[in-house]
Amino acid sequence: MRKVVFVLIALVAFNAQAQNKGSQNRGNMTPEEMATKRTEQMTTDLDLNEDQQTEVLALNLKNAETFGKFRGKSRSDFSEEERKEMRSKMKAIQVENQKAMKDILTEEQYTKWDKMQKERMEKARSQRGNSQKNKKQ
Repeated sequence: MRKVVFVLIALVAFNAQAQNKGSQNRGNMTPEEMATKRTEQMTTDLDLNEDQQTEVLALNLKNAETFGKFRGKSRSDFSEEERKEMRSKMKAIQVENQKAMKDILTEEQYTKWDKMQKERMEKARSQRGNSQKNKKQ
């Protein structure tokens, strides 16, 4: 019985450590690493061919470099005017990305990609909401 409890505790500790390590590495990734990882994930999820992989990698690299400028900065680092400007730029980039992805992907792949994007956004919103609730408590 002791061995079973010890093994369970070790597994829980190992799992928690692995999760922490993964979140730390994400913040230290270069734009190239982020773009490559994102492209690999999309290749797996959407079954991209080699031409599509090349085009998606270029698009992901462009996005990673663009958004990399804002990583590590908090909202308080920007004035209200800068935040509004950033939001409008990000919205324009999103529209551009959707058009580019529609050109790169097949109709079926695009539908699946669009659904995945919406799920990612919803997950981010819920996590952001949870972190704000925790700050208030």
